[in-house]
Amino acid sequence: MKSKENGKNDSYFEKIEKLYILNETKQMLEHKLASDHLLIEEINIIQEDIKKINKEIEAHTNHKETADRALNMSLLFPNTIADE
Repeated sequence: MKSKENGKNDSYFEKIEKLYILNETKQMLEHKLASDHLLIEEINIIQEDIKKINKEIEAHTNHKETADRALNMSLLFPNTIADE
């Protein structure tokens, strides 16, 4: 079984799902970064993780900005699916 290379063969749903997870993780890390009680080492690790997430988001969006970097749940579960 061949592994998918960098998400190139992912379906639309898989891509949106990955973007949603990446954005949620990024928001969680940014919230943690705003905390006052982090060590400098922890701050550096979190900032590096955020950079990696941003690069992965860019790869999944062909280096195009997403609207305010937030994904709407309706992209994951459009009415046609949710109503069924």
